[in-house]
Amino acid sequence: MIPAVQRGPAQFKRVVIAWDGGAAAARAFSEAKPIFAHAEHVEVVSVVTASTPRAVIQGGERLAARLARAGVAGEFRRLPSDEDPANTLLSYAADVAADLIVSGGYSHSPLRESLFGGATRTLLTSMTLPIFFAH
Repeated sequence: MIPAVQRGPAQFKRVVIAWDGGAAAARAFSEAKPIFAHAEHVEVVSVVTASTPRAVIQGGERLAARLARAGVAGEFRRLPSDEDPANTLLSYAADVAADLIVSGGYSHSPLRESLFGGATRTLLTSMTLPIFFAH
């Protein structure tokens, strides 16, 4: 998805991967691998709270290690926040001048997201940079 505010050609030199440990996030990571090979820096990022399962953090660390083994410069980051994860992610991406966010989409049903909101909906309505979604 390309935001309406995008000017000029998209460049994917600095990529942020949104990691929540879910199947959609894993699929997005897998499908975006060709992009990572051309990036200068890739960060696997998890928005964490006190109740975030340790398995989510360990999964993010493993993804960062997989990138390193593939020769991709990158790291894993935890973003502590009790706020909306999508807004936290978008703020972080702006802070680090990311060119692309890779994210799973609609881990809840689209009907539920349209009624109650959710991370995918927030990313779609508030994005300021391209987002690679996979479901």
